[in-house]
Formats: sequence, structure tokens, C-alpha cells
Amino acid sequence: MSQLEERVKRRQEYLRKKGMAYSLITMMLFLSLPFAAIAIGLVLIPFFFHPKGLSEWIPLAVLFAYTGGALWFLLSIARHEHREAKRLPYVPPVTADTLPQEEVLLRGSQQPAQEQGKLLLRGAADCQENARQELLRAGRPTE
Repeated sequence: MSQLEERVKRRQEYLRKKGMAYSLITMMLFLSLPFAAIAIGLVLIPFFFHPKGLSEWIPLAVLFAYTGGALWFLLSIARHEHREAKRLPYVPPVTADTLPQEEVLLRGSQQPAQEQGKLLLRGAADCQENARQELLRAGRPTE
């Protein structure tokens, strides 16, 4: 396998890992939004409804513990994936600017074996007489 193919594979692998990590982070953050809303609601309930006894506080505390635990779990997964994504070593894109000089193909700087002027004009030189007559006849209608 050539060095260029190796660099392309490394870049693709880097982009795949980075994309998977950030997709998982995004998914965990979106999944944590409902749990955050529920936890905030459970904190605000006592201010609006004034629970009176321990029997009213215990369900709130249990629900808050479950939603808080789920929220903490989802956010810890997102934080872990973010750290892993930051640890990935950067692999630059494979472009002509980043390739080593040996791997960049250049057009030949030598003159071609046949002179191109003669090669391109060869067909036109055969019917030069006809072209002169065509130019002279341009003003007259053709028969």
C-alpha cells in the first residue's frame, strides 16, 4: 500500500471516530434535556404547592434522585466522549499542499517529441487553396 493510500485511510478513520464521538455527545445531550426539565420541575414543586408532611416530601425526593441520577449518567457519558474526541490526534486532510514532494505528480517540463504547431495545423495546410476560394466567394451566393 502506498503512503498516499495510508494517509487517506488514516484521515477517513479520524473523521469516522470524530463524527461518532460528536454524534454520541449530541444524542446524550438531547436525551438529558427531558431529565433536566423534570429535575427543575421537582425542585420548583415545593415552592408552589407547599408539601405538608414527610409523606409528600419522600416521593419528590425519590423522583428527584432518579431523574438526577439519569441526568448525571447521561452527562457523564457525554463528558467522557468529549474527552476521548479531544484526545484523538489530528490528521490533516490529504491535499496537494500537504503531500510530500515525491508524491505530487507534475506535468512534464520537457518539450513534446512532435512540435504541436505542425501537428495541429497539418489538416488545415492540405486544403489551403480551397479556403482561399471560400473566402473570396463569401460575398457571392453559393451554387
